[in-house]
Parts: sequence; C-alpha cells; structure tokens
Amino acid sequence: MLIVRFIGGRQMRICYLSVVCWKRRYDRGCRTSICFLLTAILLATVVPYAMADVRSSYNEDIRMVFMLEQSGRVQEAITLWEKMDNKYSSVSDGRYEDELGKLYARHSNYEAAEKVFHKGLSKSTKYTGVYYSLFLLLLQSERLDEAIALVDKGFVRFGRWPEGHLAKAQLALKKGEYEKSIVEAKEALKYAEYFPAIYNVAYANFKLGRYGDSAEVYGDLLKKDPAFSIDRDGVVMYALSLAHTRRYKEAIDALKNLEKHGVTDGDIKILTSEIEDFMAKAEKRGQYP
Repeated sequence: MLIVRFIGGRQMRICYLSVVCWKRRYDRGCRTSICFLLTAILLATVVPYAMADVRSSYNEDIRMVFMLEQSGRVQEAITLWEKMDNKYSSVSDGRYEDELGKLYARHSNYEAAEKVFHKGLSKSTKYTGVYYSLFLLLLQSERLDEAIALVDKGFVRFGRWPEGHLAKAQLALKKGEYEKSIVEAKEALKYAEYFPAIYNVAYANFKLGRYGDSAEVYGDLLKKDPAFSIDRDGVVMYALSLAHTRRYKEAIDALKNLEKHGVTDGDIKILTSEIEDFMAKAEKRGQYP
C-alpha cells in the first residue's frame, strides 16, 4: 500500500512519504521503482508550489530594485540585487542574471554586464531573455560576428525563438539588408507585438524609400506606445517620412512635440524650419493641403 501525505503551509509545502510493501510480494527492485515513482510525484507536486513562492518574492524584489533605480539610488539598487544571488541564481533559469546584467548595462558597466549574461546563458534552459540581452550588448558594441554566432546558438538551443527573429531583423538592418530585416521583423511579430520589431519595419521601409509605409507603421507604433513620440531618431524618421508624403503639418507637430519634452537640438530646429518652408511653398502653389 502506498501512502502519500501532503501537509500544506502558508509559505511552503512539506511532503511526507511512507511506503509500505504488503505480504513481501514486492522485491527490492519493485520497492526501488516505487520510490522513484514517489520521488517524481513529490517533485511534480511540491516544486510548482515552491516556484510560485519564489516567483512572488522575485517580482517583489525586482520591483524594489527598479524603484531604487528610478529614484536615482542606482548603487543601492545594484547592491541590493547583487545580494540576491544566493536567493535566486540557482532557481531562476537565467532570469536573475539577465536582470542584473541589464542593470549593469543601463549604467554603462558593460564588462560586468557581459560577464553576468554569460553566467545566465549557462543556466538558462527555457528562458530566452538572457540570450537576447547579450545579443543587444554585442550589437551595440559592433561585435557582429559574435552576435550572429549567439543568435545561431539560440536557435539551435530553443528551436522556436521569437526574439531570435527580432535579433536577425536588427542584424540585417545593421548590415543594410533592409528587405531581409522586414521579413525577420514580421516573423517575430507573428508571435508577439514586439515594439522594437515594429520600429524595425518602419525604419527599413524608410531606408528603402517607402515613406508612406514607414509613416503608417510608425504612426501605428505611436498609438500603441506614446513613449515613441519622444524617441529622437524615430520621430525624425517619422517627420521626414510624413514630409515626403506632403503631410507637412503632422511632421512639424511631431518635431515640436520633441521640443516640448526637452528633446531637441540644432538639427531638429533646422529640420522643423525646412519642413515649414516646404509647407509654405506648397501652399502658395496650391499643392497643400
């Protein structure tokens, strides 16, 4: 007779197993098999409870780190998260290292970020985020061969990897392969609404001279995430695309919105002035609005 008792607690689940073999019918091999079976049951039942508690604690801790960082207490945030190594490193499937690496990278400690990303790679079995984070670091530092090798490794390891298609799109954009970039970005978008992938499609269309398509895609992106309305390079691309399609007023409004939020420089002021001049001339010729 097999008896499995589960005792529930608030923060943990304690599993007590007792195995009773009746009438000596079970030999040693059978008893061993039963023990293996019960171990599997234990892991399948108890681990999800434990991981749920870990996830809850993890989310609370990373939220605290983010709040410290946002309030300007960057070193406190880094120190706090570094101290969590023993708590999360062995159970987070690379997530802990991913967050620590991104924290380092956001504050320009790229050497430390790369080191911890590699540590996360060695632990990741299903979590793909740390691969993509390291890819972005390599891409930013112009180490394209290493970035390509990492993406290939990610596809071999995970098979289905939406962020991998986004990475391929960004690599293609970097290399001037704009059509390929659009194809890969759209492949990523089949899985999820990745805003960087949408941005990628807008930029690639712009570089191909498809200004109407670029303006439409970036305009849709602005509706989904207004934060892109103060992305300097994105808005400049958007304004130029609008101007090329004679949507001068919209282009000027987009650029002036940058200035309103303190995102401005001499080049933006010159561009705004030039588009205003184009609009005035078009109005005189009766070509606008």
